[in-house]
Amino acid sequence: MTRYRTLVRATLVQQSAWTGGGTQGDPSAQDRTIARDGMGRLTMTGSSLAGALVATAARIIPLAWDKDPVWQMVSGKRSPGRENTDYRQSVWRFHASHPEDVAARMPESRDGVGVRQKTGATALERGAKFDTEVLPQGARWPLFLEIDTETGGNEPLALALRALDEWRHGRCWLGASAARGLGRMKLENIEIVHLPLQAAYVSLWPDATIDKAELWKKLVGSGLAVVSLDQALAETAEVQLAGEKEEPWEYLEMGFQLEAGMQADGYGWNSLSTGGGPWLTFNPPMESLMVPPGMDPEKWKYFAAAQDHPVLVTAGGRGARRAPMIAGSSLRGTLRHAVSRLARIGGEHVDDPLAVATDQKPAPSDPAAAVFGWLDQDTALLVGDASSKSAPTPQLALLMMHAEDEFAAGVHASSLHNRTCVMSGAFEFSMVLEAPNEAVLREHLARLLPGIQAAASGQVPVGGAAWRGHGWIPWKPVFIRRATAGKGCWTEVETGTAPVDKLRNMALANGGQG
Repeated sequence: MTRYRTLVRATLVQQSAWTGGGTQGDPSAQDRTIARDGMGRLTMTGSSLAGALVATAARIIPLAWDKDPVWQMVSGKRSPGRENTDYRQSVWRFHASHPEDVAARMPESRDGVGVRQKTGATALERGAKFDTEVLPQGARWPLFLEIDTETGGNEPLALALRALDEWRHGRCWLGASAARGLGRMKLENIEIVHLPLQAAYVSLWPDATIDKAELWKKLVGSGLAVVSLDQALAETAEVQLAGEKEEPWEYLEMGFQLEAGMQADGYGWNSLSTGGGPWLTFNPPMESLMVPPGMDPEKWKYFAAAQDHPVLVTAGGRGARRAPMIAGSSLRGTLRHAVSRLARIGGEHVDDPLAVATDQKPAPSDPAAAVFGWLDQDTALLVGDASSKSAPTPQLALLMMHAEDEFAAGVHASSLHNRTCVMSGAFEFSMVLEAPNEAVLREHLARLLPGIQAAASGQVPVGGAAWRGHGWIPWKPVFIRRATAGKGCWTEVETGTAPVDKLRNMALANGGQG
């Protein structure tokens, strides 16, 4: 029986903070805001969802859009079977989404800054100081996808299902700043209904006068079976897509842990100043702030309520315990600087994207640009936020500092200030390296490896005040896993040796210079 439409509903669960699609309406608001609809609801647009699913599908079966008829139906480039017609609507149709239980999970502000590699100073004149509105990790977004199976047949359906399966395994990035820790999603609670090409269903769907949830109940109540993603994939397993002979994309995920506290050798202390702007609402969690001996705790809380340099924290749900975190942009930026610096030491030419003309292209041999991207070149590295582990509870300290007048040995002018830092606590994060094939993946890894080796030995500082003793914490590798686009689950890489040595061996297997 010919199918009229296939409807998919599911839930996208944020594995990281997310932002996307808004414009600045209030001059006192953030530079980058989350999109709202006419009722003021936070909105993930259908175009954002469609673009992300198309990007995922292109990693499973990398086809030429101007040649393959399946891609033409997905992109809306041409009508099926007709070469000289105008653009038409895509056979994939996403509906805009609004987060569930928004009252319990409020947006937060995320500070961002670009830093010059040569001086370590903020590149303010390049517009590199900004703040972004984000929705914290854990938010849930209903997803609703309609596939026109009457027009497209089984091929666009099979392609969509395989892309959704990638999302089910957590390989979904959408929205803005996905390379800098935002927008990683996982698809859950997937339900699928196939509508046959019969008058009753054509008149029932679509119906804009009825809410989609109620309409779904009507469809299921009419006798249509709800099938799982696995069942739908099995039904389309024999569908042949033109580009399946092409090599799918490869992913390599590396997990790390950073732990603040006394150094392993007992000499010195590893602390973190994780960088929130003082005008933001990211004040440190007072319950984790250490009270100086002999001071009344309540008076200390009053004094410590306003800091010049607070740490970046996230609360997630309303009323939840606020916890320190490290933004993925901070980790990614400092790693890029390390890779660039080490490449220059080795005699390679590396450009700083914040110190060149906006239309300048990187040198073909630039190892940092190849991995981290450029102004108009996609990145190969997606770095996640580092979240604090629930146990042990992080401990914070408020440090009083000032510049000294060398003549009078007193405080110089109005330079008295304070800085909140993390004195103890563990943070975990991962980064994903992606490439169009195995050979390119190993090339990227070889370029990135010197930075990872330096970070593992504690030579890549994280956060602010690095030249005041904060942030020199070893990045301890804790896991490595692989995946091939369209091939299901991640596979843990058996290290057998130290994880960094395993990464070196992987890079050298392709002739890299790890």
